[in-house]
Amino acid sequence: MTDYVIDGQHVPGWTAFVHDGIQYPPNWLDLASSEERAALGAVPVVQQERPDDRYGVVNPDPAVPGAWTFVAFPTEQLKERLCAHAAAARYAKETGGIAFNGVPIRTDRESQAMVSGAHSLVVDRPEKTIKFKSAGGFVELDAATMTAIARAVGDHVQECFAIEADVAGKIMSGEIATYDAVEAEFA
Repeated sequence: MTDYVIDGQHVPGWTAFVHDGIQYPPNWLDLASSEERAALGAVPVVQQERPDDRYGVVNPDPAVPGAWTFVAFPTEQLKERLCAHAAAARYAKETGGIAFNGVPIRTDRESQAMVSGAHSLVVDRPEKTIKFKSAGGFVELDAATMTAIARAVGDHVQECFAIEADVAGKIMSGEIATYDAVEAEFA
């Protein structure tokens, strides 16, 4: 359905409207020929692409149907928003899991704590075997394997924070100024 402007009035193509005292039924503009629409003075509204509201305030333009007004966020506010986006991207990557020797390892915050606790136990008692419940069932892990898993998880988490710190620095320096560029750093 196309929207139209008739005598400066925005008329959605699917609605009934009154013009010069004549009541037109719903969908009339979409059913009318181009000549009938021209005789009525109906001009099709060209829909502009809506600006990305992550970069500023977007509102319909009251003076131009199908158009938008856009007021960009001040630079410092955009930088704050991009840094918050970087933190969210880091968190998603951090808690998204890793593969250790082909076995998926969860890295959500609770799993990080469980791995850390198990590692602390085998550091204190290297003869201890750890039972962990994996997606495939229970597994026994010796101290060396538990230590390797803990290091892999810790390295993963620290890498995620290092990326976020780097991205935040690039945002503040102006080197990164878009959401896509932030996401690319975490890919």
